[in-house]
Amino acid sequence: MSQIKIVISVAVIAVIGLFLIKEDTGAQSKPNIIYILADDLGYAELGSYGQDKIRTPNLDQLAADGLKFTQHYSGSTVCAPTRSTIMEGLHTGHSYIRGNEDDGQVGVLMGNHPLGENIRTMGDMFKDAGYVTAAIGKWGLGGPVGTGHPNDHGFDLFYGYLNQRHAHNYYPSYLYRNRDLLELDNPETIDLRAKSKSTQRKDFMGNDYVPDLLLAEAKNFLNSNKDKPFFLYLPVTVPHAALQVPDDSLEGYIGAFPETHYKAGGYTSHEYPRAAHAAQVTRMDRDIGEILALVEELGLSENTIVMFSSDNGPAVEGGMDAEFFDANGDMQGVKRDLYEGGIRVPLIARWPNKIKAGTTTEHISAQWDLMETFAELTGGTANENNDGISFLPTLLDSGAQAQHEYLYWEFMERKGAQAVRMGKWKAVRNNLKAEPDTAMELYDLSVDIGETNNIADQNPDIVAKMKIAFRDRTPAIMDIWEVPPTE
Repeated sequence: MSQIKIVISVAVIAVIGLFLIKEDTGAQSKPNIIYILADDLGYAELGSYGQDKIRTPNLDQLAADGLKFTQHYSGSTVCAPTRSTIMEGLHTGHSYIRGNEDDGQVGVLMGNHPLGENIRTMGDMFKDAGYVTAAIGKWGLGGPVGTGHPNDHGFDLFYGYLNQRHAHNYYPSYLYRNRDLLELDNPETIDLRAKSKSTQRKDFMGNDYVPDLLLAEAKNFLNSNKDKPFFLYLPVTVPHAALQVPDDSLEGYIGAFPETHYKAGGYTSHEYPRAAHAAQVTRMDRDIGEILALVEELGLSENTIVMFSSDNGPAVEGGMDAEFFDANGDMQGVKRDLYEGGIRVPLIARWPNKIKAGTTTEHISAQWDLMETFAELTGGTANENNDGISFLPTLLDSGAQAQHEYLYWEFMERKGAQAVRMGKWKAVRNNLKAEPDTAMELYDLSVDIGETNNIADQNPDIVAKMKIAFRDRTPAIMDIWEVPPTE
């Protein structure tokens, strides 16, 4: 793969890494890992990243107790391909799944386009390393039949939504535990956008609120596996549209903001849309606080790494007001864009007595780095020829940190776009389906994080390097994901 990996004294680094992992962990030398992935949470929607309207005390404390990344990137700008890059350790020029398109079957029952049968995932890597594994939340990489089920890709337990369209609703009529369909005490509403006939949000509320169920399942997994090395992948659905949150959380924000009634342009209506969004995020923060408290109660904190991130930038559908909440900070772009606001995401990592508390890093990293990082942490084996670089030296503030030559993205399900981050430089190409030879935009992020000043004409040498990086891809498995050829 086209990236620079600095390799110095591999044996020495391995010995140091094993020493750090074993130190003070008792009989169990392998660290537990909890990776929490929010859904459509913008870079600046946490207090520790500059948010001043939404309360996130537990995640802010997680940042105070650990390391905050300021130049971390999602695998893609929408749900399914991001999840694929995490699972495969590949960017979207090489990953199996590169968009949200489903498999052409009955969407909810079959799921999104499934991972291939022979795709080895992060779950498989952890299993091979002796871990018990769980994926709890939104999978989005295959349905109950076919080749993409999480049980077929290294996860002992799956609980939640297999299909991300199903996950549009926080009060669905069923979830899955592994391949078993579990009926819930909620209305028969599968896809809010397809089935909605009402503009009253309470018509879509029931008794089983999925984030509460995911929290309970995650806590049960931790209780049941406290004596084993475990990997908990927790891709929650918050704060993805729709604006659905129980009243006990909503009441804490009603009256806090000026409101305009959102009239269900696709999901559910809400008379307090800004309050509802803030309440969703704060309730998610509360749930994460409960998980952290349980880890402490079980005596696992010293040997458990907790990471928190988001799958892409903030959405602008379903009543979410990204501008009001300044959800992407000083960056332009939102979900489905390859500008910084669509792909730069928070990453917080905590590991007591291993990761220095209250620290910040500008290391440039992406979610396809997780496989290499976790492999080095656990003694596992990452997939050969992956696109990632371990950022364990950054986490532990120990040893030389390898750097990417560049990061690459492509997203072809709208008008078509590509992007490359190369040091301080960022290149973007838009509208590729209509204009395959569209001119490249070039920005210097060190002085223009908002990507407002296109300086491609002044930097022909950098543009030439970017053109080479834009070719770092293999053919996609679906025509809709293919980058149009240029002349």
